Amino acid sequence: MRLIHYCIVLVFLLSLTSCTTTVYYVVRHGEKLNDTDDSPLNDDGVSRAKVLADVLSNKNISRIYVSDKQRTQQTAAPTAARFNLEPIIIPKPDTDLLIQELKDVNRANVLVVRHAEEIHRIVNALSPSDTIGLIPNEYDNLFVITKDVILGQTVTHLTRSRYGDP
Repeated sequence: MRLIHYCIVLVFLLSLTSCTTTVYYVVRHGEKLNDTDDSPLNDDGVSRAKVLADVLSNKNISRIYVSDKQRTQQTAAPTAARFNLEPIIIPKPDTDLLIQELKDVNRANVLVVRHAEEIHRIVNALSPSDTIGLIPNEYDNLFVITKDVILGQTVTHLTRSRYGDP
């Protein structure tokens, strides 16, 4: 009987140590000043970046991924400053590389700031059971993907919310 009790306790303890949670916060960069390839943010985009930092202020962000375009870096800058982080730059054409790197992240809260044509690919890759389509003209979407790994099984959940003014 005592052996059975110890086995139950051991299985319980192993289950606690075998659970990890990763949370991805995926957003499009803020509003841009113009249609040039490397346009900076306009005033609305700068304001939205500050709102994003406020929204994420209690999320313990430990990694930030941006593209090589200044508008993604400017959108992430207030959050990076708040958490004293240096964003990881993965060039815009390397979406597949970014997705693979994100899938390899464990036990972290991650901000991902990318471009309209990438957001649906990233969200769908990280949360295959909850998919979204292309969203070209919206800047206020905040996609939260929670990835739990429990005893080797991965469970994801997607929540879509909004931040800042539409």
